[in-house]
Amino acid sequence: MTRTGLLLSLFLLFGQLWGQNCQFDTYKKKGSLYYFSTYYSDYSKTLMQGECTMLDQNGRIYEKRVFKDGIIQSEELHHYMNAKPRIIYKRKDRDSIIGIAEDFDESARLHERKTYYWNKDKRRCWLNQTFHPNGNKIRESSYVMFRVDEIVAAGNPVPPEHIIDSEGFADDIMPFGWEYEYYPNGKLMCKKYHRTIVAETQSSYGGKFTLEGPYELWNEQGNLLIKGQYMEGREHGIWNQYHLNGKLSGVKQFDNGTPIGTWRSYHENGITSYEAFHDVDVYNCFTPHELFYNANGQLLQEKWIKSNGQGFNRKWNEMGVMIFEETYMNGPNPQYPEARKEWYTDGHLKYFTQLNGRKDTAYISYYPNGVLQKININGIHYQMQREQFENGKLKMLSEATTMLDYVRYHFENYYSNGNLQSQSDRTKDTTVEQYYFHNGIKKLMTRKVNFNLDGLYQSYDSTGKVLVQCNYQNGLRLGDCLGESKRKSRPLSNLEERKLQELIKYSIARSGRNFLGHDSLLWMIKEASRGLTYLPDEWKGELLGFDDKASAPFLYQIIRRIDQKDSSEKVFQFFVDSLGLKWTRDIEKSDVWQNGFLECEDFYSSHQLSMLFNKRFPKMTIQLNLYPSNLYQQHDIDFGYKGNRRQHYSYIHVVPTKRPGTSILKCHLRGVERNFVLYPDDLEIQNRFFDWNLPEVAFQNELYWD
Repeated sequence: MTRTGLLLSLFLLFGQLWGQNCQFDTYKKKGSLYYFSTYYSDYSKTLMQGECTMLDQNGRIYEKRVFKDGIIQSEELHHYMNAKPRIIYKRKDRDSIIGIAEDFDESARLHERKTYYWNKDKRRCWLNQTFHPNGNKIRESSYVMFRVDEIVAAGNPVPPEHIIDSEGFADDIMPFGWEYEYYPNGKLMCKKYHRTIVAETQSSYGGKFTLEGPYELWNEQGNLLIKGQYMEGREHGIWNQYHLNGKLSGVKQFDNGTPIGTWRSYHENGITSYEAFHDVDVYNCFTPHELFYNANGQLLQEKWIKSNGQGFNRKWNEMGVMIFEETYMNGPNPQYPEARKEWYTDGHLKYFTQLNGRKDTAYISYYPNGVLQKININGIHYQMQREQFENGKLKMLSEATTMLDYVRYHFENYYSNGNLQSQSDRTKDTTVEQYYFHNGIKKLMTRKVNFNLDGLYQSYDSTGKVLVQCNYQNGLRLGDCLGESKRKSRPLSNLEERKLQELIKYSIARSGRNFLGHDSLLWMIKEASRGLTYLPDEWKGELLGFDDKASAPFLYQIIRRIDQKDSSEKVFQFFVDSLGLKWTRDIEKSDVWQNGFLECEDFYSSHQLSMLFNKRFPKMTIQLNLYPSNLYQQHDIDFGYKGNRRQHYSYIHVVPTKRPGTSILKCHLRGVERNFVLYPDDLEIQNRFFDWNLPEVAFQNELYWD
């Protein structure tokens, strides 16, 4: 074989291999439009030449392109699933045609065709056609590109060098000529015309700024719906709209995009349905004086806001009765009218509201029979809200007086028979609440200072007899109560005892330098156990309802010093193993300190663990800082969590008080928290009603005894 033949064979071999494994990178190019950019095979500006093919996993052609001096001459892209053509492009360079690109769906139906050509001004253009699945056209429009010298001459900045292609075109693309849209049945939907302009700052494929001349819109049956004119991209002159029966449905007038004159719309019977007057005293041309009519010519709505910002928006029903009115003082913003009124269909006022915040009477409403329903008064130092039943009897009264340091809130709530249901008086720090039976007899009286029960508490039966009388101070009861009030406790069952012990060991890791001693922990366990004997079963069952799994250990956070000169690491591990402990995980580790967690089944204090280590290894210099992680700095303890998100936790905190034999139980159940006061012989809801059998109060869920 001659040397020339050998080189030719190698060239063909390498070309075949390269063609089947060619990687096409669209970023390695110069130019903006895809088919007219110059592409490179690498970043050293080596022009793409010849065939570049990529095969799918079945050996079929997935992408195939042919380049000449970096310009795409042909392109075949195939759908991945069925290998049918997706895009086919052929460069023609014949007569004025440059090339044709066609886009197909997975069923090989033509979806889009772009025909690129040179126009008479030697500008690069293309005709864009899209098609319905049945083969009929969706849209037909034309676009033009401009050379850099035209872009600069039009007053635009010089485009970046990398978007200018080899023929001197950048990315300024504008629609021009006629644009047509079609229905699937082939009927013309609309047509409009685009003037040819160079306007990079306004360029868009929508071509709003290029519209010029006639615009027409038809329905699917071929009936004309809209006819108008554009001038320099804006509506101009008279625009007519038509009903399906061919009659005029509306007339609008524009002056270079600005609404002018009188606009009218018509019902199908020819009666005016809408009028808008732009050339009268109005706020601006886009908020004309508007009137709306029904098919009988009856006025239904009128809106007029004058140039000084004052105006109104009124509505009437079919009988001519006004049913709505808004007044304006500062323009047409619908969120901030001055006032609003609404009437019932018979003409009676339904409500009236002042919305500017400067009027005392903020809101007033009436029942259909004319009886006052609600009134709100917002003064500077006095606010009042009053509600009545439909029979005119008082339903609710709320008053608030605020002046400097003086604050007073008064609230009354009534039954429908007119008797007082509840009453509340609150000053800056004191609240007195009274509740009544339906027959008017007092049911309950409480006094709170800074939201804590303080002073006399009394409850009565429906005859007025005192049932319970207690005294409180700062949320805690003083001495015993008069009357039958104590709830009887019962011992925990064996199952409940076992669950309680599991909860103690199920405590989640917490860290802190201040922690409880062993005796304090035992006391808290005892208090929690005693409190559980009083709790209703629905609470106790949930708090103790954990999985029957092996007891979880106590967790301790350990910060220890590591001595690199001896075998302290091994010694520490031996110490951990000998106590039956487990090193669970490291939080952080450096050359000197190691921070992590230890697990153990039994409770140890820091002092206890230090003594055990020093006794076992007296000559070691290792330093231990042990912090029990299940104890809070506030000296309360968690008896178990349920779920992995805080709103699903179930737990009990025990907080001691200064009163002997009295503690606070903070119970958290499925996102709801209740605090209880545990006395030596009783349990109460903290700062709540003494008797748990009272009816529910608004926005508060009462908990009933079993």
